[in-house]
Amino acid sequence: MDYAFDAPPVDRELLEFAVRLLGRAGWMSAQGFFSDDWHSRLKADGTEVTEIDVAVEELISVPSTR
Repeated sequence: MDYAFDAPPVDRELLEFAVRLLGRAGWMSAQGFFSDDWHSRLKADGTEVTEIDVAVEELISVPSTR
């Protein structure tokens, strides 16, 4: 399969939205983890989660308007 020609069409507006959203999520992560002021807790399954993880998940999970 030649993906250069057989790929489905791309919704440019949706792609640009996704790139902006992921850029913002990356920025939030970097700002949080490179600071000295972040906290973590254990989830019910025993794994650790930081407040930064939770904030980024909320950012990408909440329906956003374009």
